[in-house]
Amino acid sequence: MSIFDFITEEPQGGYRRKGVTEVTISEFFESEDNVGYVKLDNFKRLLAKLEKAPKLTNQYKTFFNCANQQHGILGAIEKKTNRTNQKDYIHLNFKKGLMQAKATVYLFDNMEKFVCDYANRRISIIFNWDDLVEFCNNH
Repeated sequence: MSIFDFITEEPQGGYRRKGVTEVTISEFFESEDNVGYVKLDNFKRLLAKLEKAPKLTNQYKTFFNCANQQHGILGAIEKKTNRTNQKDYIHLNFKKGLMQAKATVYLFDNMEKFVCDYANRRISIIFNWDDLVEFCNNH
C-alpha cells in the first residue's frame, strides 16, 4: 500500500458536479433532434473568420478549454457592444486554483444562453476547442 493511495486521476476535463447536465458536441449544435446552442453552419463561418484573427481564436480557445476544465467564472457576466463592429460580446474571467484566464466571446445564435448556463452551473461541457474544430471539419 502506497502513501499516495488517496491520489486518483480525475475524469478527462476535470471534476463533474452532480445534478449538472453534461453537454456533448452534438448537443451543443442545433439539429433536427436537438435544440442546441449554435447552428453548425454559423460556427463554421466563425471558424473561417477566425483564421484571419489569431488573437480572437485564442479567446475562444481559452473559453472552451476553461469551460471544459470546469473553471469558475469570477464576477458578473455583462453583455457589451464593440464600438467598432457593433457586435455584442461577453468578457469572462476564469479562475481555478491559482490559475486565472480571461476570454472574450462574441454572441451569435444562443451563445449568450450557453455562457449563462455554464456560469450558473446548469451545464458542463465534455469537449474542448480542438474537439469543436475537428467536429466542424468532419461535418
